[in-house]
Amino acid sequence: MPYVTADGALYPCIMLPVDDLAVRNVHKEPVAELFVKAISRWSGLPARQQQRAVELVPCETCPGHHHCAGGCMGRAYATTGDFMRVEDRCFLRKAVYTWKPIPPQGI
Repeated sequence: MPYVTADGALYPCIMLPVDDLAVRNVHKEPVAELFVKAISRWSGLPARQQQRAVELVPCETCPGHHHCAGGCMGRAYATTGDFMRVEDRCFLRKAVYTWKPIPPQGI
């Protein structure tokens, strides 16, 4: 979901305030022109997310790696400064994917 800052910078997401991804002067240009600029800067993000799904070592043995792919790429960048790291909630996601309900006893 695109995010606009008060100073007029458009980013692909609130978790990705990366200068290389910013489209500036949103208060001075038509929205259509802004998104044309944004597409050229943001077009590589889906491929990077797919790359994460394949290359993140911590995800190799996780039962949810095809679904999760290391979690939110923006959150990973925000917490580590690196797109190619798992996000900070990885351990919680793994717990969800490996959870098995305990069958009721004595019913």
